[in-house]
Formats: sequence, C-alpha cells, structure tokens
Amino acid sequence: MSKMSRWHKSSCKQPDVFVQGKTPHCRACDAHCRWQELISTQGTASSISRLPPNEPCGRLNLWWPRSVPYAKSERNHKPESSTTTLSPTEQYSEEWKSKSEPNMHPFSRSDGHSMQAPRPDAVGSLTEERMAELVHSPVYEDALAPDEFRLICLSSVTDGDFPVHLSLKVYSQANCPEYETVSYTWGGEDNDTSLCCPVFVGPYWDVLFQTKNCWEMLRFIRPWSGIRMVWVDALCINQKNIKERGEQVAKMGQIYKNCSRVIVYLGADIILPRNDRFPLRHQLHEIEGNSISPQLPENNQLRPTRLNLHELLKRRYFSRVWVIQELILPGQATIPIGDLDFWAGPDTSTQLAASVPSDWQWDSTAAPWVRNIAQRRLPVKDITEVIPQTWNSLASDPRDRLFGVLGLIQNDERDLALQPDYSLSEQHVFIGIFAHCVVNLKACHFLFCAAGLSARASCPSWIPDWAPHESEKHSFTKPQDLTREMESFILDKTNKRDVLCHFGSGTVQLDHLEKTSGGRSSIVNKTMLWYRDIVVDIDTGALSIYLTRLCTLSSQPIFLYRFRSMSVFEVRKSNISLYLVAQDPLEAIIRPGQDHIFILNPENSVPMYLILRNLGTPMTYKLVTSCPYLFITRPRRHIGFDVSDRQVLQLKYLQRSIRSDFWWACSMLNQKLPPLLYRQTRQIFQLTRIFPGAKNVWVMFPICRSILDQKDASSPDLDMSFLSCIDPRFHPRVIDGFLEYTFEPDDWATMCTNYAYDLTFRYDDEVYYDKRILATIRTLPNIVWEWQPEGGKWKAGSIKSKTSFLNKPLKANIRAPVKDVWRWIWVYSRPIIDIITRLQRGLKIGLDDVEALLRNPREAMDSGTVHPFISRPAGLGGIEEDFDIDGSTYQVHIL
Repeated sequence: MSKMSRWHKSSCKQPDVFVQGKTPHCRACDAHCRWQELISTQGTASSISRLPPNEPCGRLNLWWPRSVPYAKSERNHKPESSTTTLSPTEQYSEEWKSKSEPNMHPFSRSDGHSMQAPRPDAVGSLTEERMAELVHSPVYEDALAPDEFRLICLSSVTDGDFPVHLSLKVYSQANCPEYETVSYTWGGEDNDTSLCCPVFVGPYWDVLFQTKNCWEMLRFIRPWSGIRMVWVDALCINQKNIKERGEQVAKMGQIYKNCSRVIVYLGADIILPRNDRFPLRHQLHEIEGNSISPQLPENNQLRPTRLNLHELLKRRYFSRVWVIQELILPGQATIPIGDLDFWAGPDTSTQLAASVPSDWQWDSTAAPWVRNIAQRRLPVKDITEVIPQTWNSLASDPRDRLFGVLGLIQNDERDLALQPDYSLSEQHVFIGIFAHCVVNLKACHFLFCAAGLSARASCPSWIPDWAPHESEKHSFTKPQDLTREMESFILDKTNKRDVLCHFGSGTVQLDHLEKTSGGRSSIVNKTMLWYRDIVVDIDTGALSIYLTRLCTLSSQPIFLYRFRSMSVFEVRKSNISLYLVAQDPLEAIIRPGQDHIFILNPENSVPMYLILRNLGTPMTYKLVTSCPYLFITRPRRHIGFDVSDRQVLQLKYLQRSIRSDFWWACSMLNQKLPPLLYRQTRQIFQLTRIFPGAKNVWVMFPICRSILDQKDASSPDLDMSFLSCIDPRFHPRVIDGFLEYTFEPDDWATMCTNYAYDLTFRYDDEVYYDKRILATIRTLPNIVWEWQPEGGKWKAGSIKSKTSFLNKPLKANIRAPVKDVWRWIWVYSRPIIDIITRLQRGLKIGLDDVEALLRNPREAMDSGTVHPFISRPAGLGGIEEDFDIDGSTYQVHIL
C-alpha cells in the first residue's frame, strides 16, 4: 500500500500536478495516477482478519490495565523443563507476540473498521522489515509526538470538481489553530465499507483510498472559499502505526472537547447538496415541531415518515460507538438534514426535555445518550456508569466498544489507566476492563452479568460475555433493590404460617474485642471487606476474592414462579424451604453436591449470592450463576420467639470472626473477682460465693473442661473436678447434699466487709442480656447460703450485725445445697463452654491448645494463629442445622 500511495517517478523532486478528467497528472515527471486499477486491491475497511489472536487457556499473560493487581499463582506455574505442544492457533499467537513491535501490528480504524493488510502465507512469514515497510507511508513522514496531532487543510474548489485533495499539518496541542471536527461512519447507512474512492494528499497527491461515505463527507465539508481546518480520524491518524493510533485514540476526547464545533454527517441520502445557497439554521429541539419541514432527497429512508427525533435516532449512524463521544464532548454540534442545518449547544438538553411529547422516554429510543449532546461530558463518575449506556453500540473492532468511550470518563484518576492499546487481543481487553471494574471500582454487581457456564474456552467464568446485543441480563446496570417486593411475592405464594428469613446487610461481620488505653474492653465492629487482598491471576484470569460459604445445594432446585424477568426456585429439605431467585434455569444447570452457595456482601447494599462449582482443587471454583435474592422459610414453631403473620426475619449476622470469640473469651475468663460493683455483676458476686478467694473466672476452666468431656452433673469425677477448683484453705467438702466451706476469722471478716449481707442470691433482669439464659435462670431456685459461727447453729438469711464480726472476728462455716450450686454452675459455664467449642472448631485445635492461646492472648495475635478473617457460623435459630449452613469466610479463586 505504501508503494501504491506515491505514483510519481522516484526522480520527481518538484511535482506539478494537474487533473485531467478524473486522473491526476504530473508535468514534472510525466507520470499519472492509475487509481482506478488499484481499487480491486484495496479490500474493505471492515476487515478484522489481522486482530491479535486470543491467548490460549492458562497462558493469558495478563497485564493491562496496570491498575489491576495481577499476580502469578503457584497453582498454575509449570516447570521450565516441561514441554507443551502448541496448536496452530497457539503457534500463531506466540509468533505474533515474538515478532511484533509497537509500530508493526496490523491496524484497524478508530471508528471500529479495520484497515486491510496483506495476510501472511504462513505463520511468521511477515518479517520485521516487511512489517516496517507496510507501516511506513510517504503520507505520514514522521510519527506524532505524544503532544502533537494532525489537522486536515481543505482548500476551496470549483463545485463539481471530482478529486478530493487535502494537506496534512502537524501541530502541538498547546499551539494550534482553531479547527472543526467531523462525526461520521465509514460504511454509511448501507454499510458499504469497500475502499473504493481516492483521496489525494499533499504536494505529491499521494493517494489514500477511503470508503464512499467518507469521500462524500470530505466533498461536502469543502469550503466555498478560503481554507478549512478539520480533524478527521481516518486521515489524521496513521492507522498503520499501532503506537500512534493508540496514543491518538486516547486523546480523542480532548481533541473533540477543544474543537470549535463538530459537523455531524449523516449521509448523502439525507442531505441535499448546498450548491450556491446557504442553509437556514434551526435549533435541534425545533425538529420536534410541525413548523420545520426540511426538504429531503428523493432516496431518503425517512419517507413517508414525518421527520422527528425518534425516527432520526433509528439511523445506523447513531448505533456506532465512536459517535457517542464525538457528539457529547464538543460544545456545539451542527447536523445538516436536507436543506437545513440543525445545531445543538449547551442548552439543547433542557430544550429537548421541554419539546418532546409528554410520553417521550429516552430509554425507548435507539440512542438514549443523545440527551447529552453538546454537554461536554456524560454525567457519570466512572466507566461502570458509561458501559450500561453505551454497551449496545456497535463497532467492527470489538475492542472499540471500550476504547471508543474512554474519552467520556477522564475525570476519574482510576480510569486514566485505561489507555487504548491495539496490540492487545479482544479477550485481553475485556478481561482487563471487567477486572478493573470489579477490583478497582468495587463494582461487584458486574458479577450478575458473568458468562458463567457459557464462558469462552480460555476466558474465566466471572467475566461477562462481551458479545453485543445480549439479553437484558447483560445490561450491566446495578440491580434495583426489590427485596420488599420479592418478600411479599413469596409470602403470598407460601403458607402464611411460615416465617420468611433472609440475610441482610452485615452478613459478614467481624466483632473485635480489644483493650483500650483505659484498661477496659470495648467492641469495635468491622465489616469483612470482600475485596481485601483481591487479585487476578496472570495466567488464568482467576479472581481471588473473600466470600462467605452458605451451604451446598444437596438437591435439584424446582421452578415455582415467575417474578418479572426472574424465576423463583425452591430447594426443600425437611420442613425448611430455600428460595433462590435467578434469571438462569437453575433446574437445568445445578449439579447437586457439587455446587455451593457463597455470599458476597457489598458495603451499603444487599448481599449477592454466587453459585460456584468446585473444580477439584481446594478453594478453586467456576461460577455457575448468580442470584440477587435468597430466602429461607421456617415453620413458626421452629422460631425461638413469637412472630406475627407475614413477618420477615432478617438474619443479619451469618458469621462472626474467630478473633471476636477469642477476645470475648479472654475478657470473660479474666474478669476479676470479687466485683467492684455489686448490682452490675450480680452473677459474678454469686460466683465469688461458690469459688471463695478466686481472683478471676479462670477458676471455672477445669469444670468447663470436665463438662466438655461429657460428664453429667452426678459424675463423681465432675464433683472432684469442681472441688479441685476451690482454694484448699477453705476446706471444700460435700456433706449430706451440701457444699460446705470453712472461713478463718480474717477471711470471714473480709467477706462480710466486701460483700452484701444477704446470703440469698436472686437473679437480676438487668444483668442478663441474653434472653435465652435469662429464661433458664428464671426457672432455677435461688441459692440460699446458710452460715454457722464456730460452735453455733446453721442460720439462713442475712448477717444481722456487721460490727460484731469486725470487733470479734469469728471462724465460721457456709453451706448451700449442692444440687442448686450445680444448676447455677451449668448456667455460668454455658457461655464459656460455647465459646471454647467455637474456638476448637474454628482453629481445629484441642482443649490444651485453646487454653494455651487464651492464657497468652498477645502471643496468639502476634503469631497469626488467630487470624482476623477466620470465621465461624453464628446461631441462626436452628436453620443452620437443616441445610448444613457453614458461614465460614475465606478467599476463593473463581476461574
């Protein structure tokens, strides 16, 4: 193509070109351009045969964009000595990577239509010299610097002259003349992408072939007098230089923002030649009125339909992705239609809103983004809000569905990493963009659109399918919260005697009990961050993310009802039903026993439920599908408290952290005895009576160990364990069904001084915050302690005179029914036993190890044994038993 562009003899240094008929001639070298003979060799502008091939599975070599935390996993690492046989496609991919340089790649036009380049006869047959020769063209003498761009200089000509001749000028963006831009499509309304029309450039009249629509556009914008400075992407960018193209495409947003106006060329079929008359000008919103009726060409596609905005937006032009930023970013747009010009400016959006019919809905049009024409920006904060609005736009080069809208989001620093790079395969580009959205922008709702089981061979399952015109499922919009509507719908369909439960926000909750500077304990709540340590695997694209495992699907879901665009499925077990709401046919794709439900808990949003299939490697899964809603029903009699009809229970805490349990256990066991405040620690006061002389609750640990050994209250070993916990100086013993102690005079005086004189212990509602424990305590008898002065009789009730004991220290005994004491010990030990059991199961260690950790808490923290993200299931009122609900949170790898 480069040799074809210059038709002069090599000795020609001062060309003198004139046009005879439709053929340029040079008087200096007596050569002429036989451009008609070259048309058959040009091919089409829509050819994408030279796109970089997609990388093979397991060797993606991901790196773009740089903002994504890519990491190489040891699980996928292959020894260097291993040998792999590559398929022909894989060999081609490897040859491409090894031979290509930034300016030596095949190329595609910035509006999505790729230029045609000669295909190699065999893989690797294009040498670097040959590629360099293809890239070099006398039209583009030097590659543009990062701060430069080219402009077309169009001169006035006699109307009707056939050739389109122009010159290219290079300018610095900081020092350039006023210029206009053009918005058009290469193929026009008939999508004719053949390169059949010559455009002549510079003093040598070098020939570049363009499409008919591009050629007609250039003829239409030629000035009647003087010159016109215009930026046209097909000509101002060397489309063969992949490095230059990427840099210029990245700056297109700035180029269109800085232009004086954009000329919107909709095609020759809707625009009349202007000849010698200037068109009347109207504001764009006037197109909706009946007073404006432009004269249209006979072959226009709007007849006999009346011209209005809704019909105009149906044209193929508005379906192309590149025109979006070309119409939004400039401050003014001129749209020639028929014999009139319609213009749009900063006020057009408001004027359109007031002019369109009352039943007008922008979202029902073919191009809803037009509401922002000439607004200089799209009202979005990042790429996650651009994609839903522009995803259905078309581009021959699939990568341009992303690259074509990057100019709209340059206000976010995180999106600056999304620089166009046409050396990347389309697979690499779309894995990179969705990784950027999920990992960097925390747009986890994109997982609702994941391809899942239908993912492409070498693409991870959590990446959405980027094919255009997918179903509504792939709209990429953030799902509307329909929790309340869904709750009412399911309650109407199910037995009203059942109670509906769902997991609310805060499902993954960490409660850290730490020591404050004042020495007291305080609870600090922290939400488990699903994106903590999130990475994407370089080779496979696997997403490593923290999820909470709910349960395994043990049976096939059964389809029940339709709710709008979603389906409701039931998994029933015993008296419990699990309801899943999804768009995919779960009854056909779920594999019982292999598929697991995981919960992702976004901040300030309802949880989302991912169904993952284990791939045989620990913590490695494939995404089957996602569900926006999940509910569990329970018969009312299985709920531990009264509920009204149609009530929905929110199970807010599915799991709690092991570190939370650990610090709570440390706080509980190290609680001091005797208490300083009697009313606030009534139960601890009673413990002081049961365990006189004890310094803290650690005194109960041996009893808790014995109970965990499954010894009942009548076991002699348990009695011995209990008596061994009491200080020997009090001579603990069991006589005739009573637990007895003996106090020496000093100990007796201390007890009478520090403690209340009432020896009868009664429960206090203010103390017991756990309603289940309180309900148990209310059924227990009070412990009535009797006291006996040395040589005296047993007495019950209060010690009448404090002075008598202080002036005459006595030696005394104290006793209480052992059965009553044991009942209270079982109540006191219950929280300790529960928390020790949770630590055992969560850390998978024995009682001795648990005790060692609790006695040295800081050492346990520093060693990492009690990791902040190890979790255990919280109590869910028995629901966890029926469905074997897990509740553990850990990092999984989704391939």
